[in-house]
Amino acid sequence: MKADHSRNANRSTLQLLGGRHDEQSPVGFQHLPVELLHHILVLSRSWAFPVVCQHFRQACQNASTTVKAEYIFGRWMDYFAGFIAAHPCRAKHKACKSSANRLAAIERDATRFQVTDCILALIRAHNLDIVTFASELGISTVKILKRVVTLAATCLPRSLAECVLPTVTGSHAGVLDRTTTKTMQTGITVSPQLPKRLFRRIGRFAYPASPPGTAWLSKLLSSLADVPSRSKVESARPAKRKREDVDDEATGELNRTGGPVTSLDDLEMILVLLLQYSADASSHQGYPLAMAVHHRAYALARLLLLFGANPSCKEGLAAQIAIRNGFLDILHLFVTGPCLDADVVHSLPIPAALPLLFEPKTVTLDQTHLRLAIQCRQWELVDYIWHEQLVSPDMACLRLIDKLR
Repeated sequence: MKADHSRNANRSTLQLLGGRHDEQSPVGFQHLPVELLHHILVLSRSWAFPVVCQHFRQACQNASTTVKAEYIFGRWMDYFAGFIAAHPCRAKHKACKSSANRLAAIERDATRFQVTDCILALIRAHNLDIVTFASELGISTVKILKRVVTLAATCLPRSLAECVLPTVTGSHAGVLDRTTTKTMQTGITVSPQLPKRLFRRIGRFAYPASPPGTAWLSKLLSSLADVPSRSKVESARPAKRKREDVDDEATGELNRTGGPVTSLDDLEMILVLLLQYSADASSHQGYPLAMAVHHRAYALARLLLLFGANPSCKEGLAAQIAIRNGFLDILHLFVTGPCLDADVVHSLPIPAALPLLFEPKTVTLDQTHLRLAIQCRQWELVDYIWHEQLVSPDMACLRLIDKLR
């Protein structure tokens, strides 16, 4: 030690600094290049990697569309393989066992992979398609989703791609380019689910300014926000029960704009899933429509009904929410069904007759709805159900009216 100290003492300051610079110091993740962090993200397929620290989170947020798509595709492969392995075939078919064993090496043994009837039933029952999985992640956008579908169609075995990829109905300007994605045209149909996250952030009452290329979104919202006239409903009410006071400014603005809306990115994702990938508008037992009614998003509720949303899901929860909150315009929409007028047709970026072939589902009001309106003291809806829809109250309803009035 004394010899080293004396040797260092005889060296100049520049020589000492140069010696320290030459010493190898450990390099941590914080000092790695961003491109290498992106590569680690794709290979790790870990949900925890982006949230380890702020540095990793920022690096992952700034990743390119291709990196994010590869990361999502890798996560779906792990999720799909793990789910199939955790739910083995109950009949213990040899082909099912062999297919499950090959899932860990899909890319290396793609030609020998087979989708059995048991695996196909599992995919349909638990919504294991790749569009449903990718759209549920918060980092997914329209461009990333398209890239994920392209990766799946290219990398997956044909037999598996036919089961987990929906049939693309078309492409439209402003959402996707004019290159139609190649998908498998077979008798197997996959209906993706609308993610819940897109309907939890409904809360803005004014339509934002449309960036370039998304003007058709605001035009579509404006056309969907037109509440049809209910002159018959007004004339059916007794004169003493008609509304005498004028709606306040907030309610007037709400009726003019068709209710609160989502962000343009979320709305674009919803339309792409409905138009492009034929997503189920009644996903999660009618959760999207119920949330739209809860926030009184008339335009969004009408859009979902146009694409086949069923207001009778979960024992008519959407209609119950409308009655409890006194939303007569939405309840009237459920009873009469959505109308595909010329403004909505011209607002859609592709021919509306192509996807909108669903038979509108309506709600038939009965004494259960009338009793609920009476219990909630929604007398405007009581008059509508009683006089306009001709639902006669029974003696129990009449006694309840006398008690609560």
